[in-house]
Amino acid sequence: MPEPDPDDTAGPSVIVTAVGKNRAGVLAELTGALAQAGVSVHDISQRVVEGYFHLILVVELEPGASFGPLKQRLECMGGPDDYAVRVMHQRVFRFMHRV
Repeated sequence: MPEPDPDDTAGPSVIVTAVGKNRAGVLAELTGALAQAGVSVHDISQRVVEGYFHLILVVELEPGASFGPLKQRLECMGGPDDYAVRVMHQRVFRFMHRV
C-alpha cells in the first residue's frame, strides 16, 4: 500500500514564482502581500542574473483559505515593465515539472 502524501496533512501548498527587472523592494512587496493574506512562507529561492530576478516561494494557505483570491491578488502585482507573478497549487507544479 502506498504511503500517504505528507502534503495531505498540511494546508494547501502553493508555488509562487516571480520574474522581472531587479530593483529594491520587490521581495518586500511580495512577502508583504503574502503576510496580509495570512500565508506562511516555507521556502524561498532567489537568484539575480544580469539585472533580472528569479524568485520561487513555497507557501501554505491558512486552513479554510481560498486559493482563487490569493492567485488574483498576487498575479495583479508588478506590471509589464516591472515583474510578473504566477501562482499554482504545488501538486500542479510538481506534475508539470516531473521528469
